[in-house]
Amino acid sequence: MNPSKSNVIQFTYKRKTENQSITLQGEEVSHAESVRYLGLYLDSKLTWNTHISNLVRRLRHKLYQVKHLLKGSSPLPLHLKRLIYFSLIRPIWMYGCGIWGSATNSQIRRIQTIQNRVLRLIVDVPWYIRNDNLHTDLNVPTVESTLRSSYTRLHQSMVNHQNELLNTIPEQLPPPR
Repeated sequence: MNPSKSNVIQFTYKRKTENQSITLQGEEVSHAESVRYLGLYLDSKLTWNTHISNLVRRLRHKLYQVKHLLKGSSPLPLHLKRLIYFSLIRPIWMYGCGIWGSATNSQIRRIQTIQNRVLRLIVDVPWYIRNDNLHTDLNVPTVESTLRSSYTRLHQSMVNHQNELLNTIPEQLPPPR
């Protein structure tokens, strides 16, 4: 373990906490309010604000890269534009969504807003067309329903897992959002 590449984070809702010093190989490990672990940004209160802000930034950047392929003047047919969304943009926010799906509704709406923008760009519809109609016509589930199904699949996969600690998780109620 490398102390210069490691961080200490304490997960708590308390406002004031004591930071205990931890040494590793004779070197003190720095404290952090947010850490990245396996591509997920974990903040000290587990609000997922840092993670979703990073997701929105990455989604906007990817949308900027493929915007010329998705816009209405693009010669690509609708099914290919939809495929571009499902293969290049959606996997960015889908990664780990079974875990960060417990974020607040306002955080989830930030991801939904990006998805709505992409769908409007693909179909090139005016502002008065409802987002629900876009989702239905393009057969694209909402972010909320995708998170719910991902969370359900994650818990169902734990039912017969060989680790006994994981076996007890599906028996508990899902955490409130």
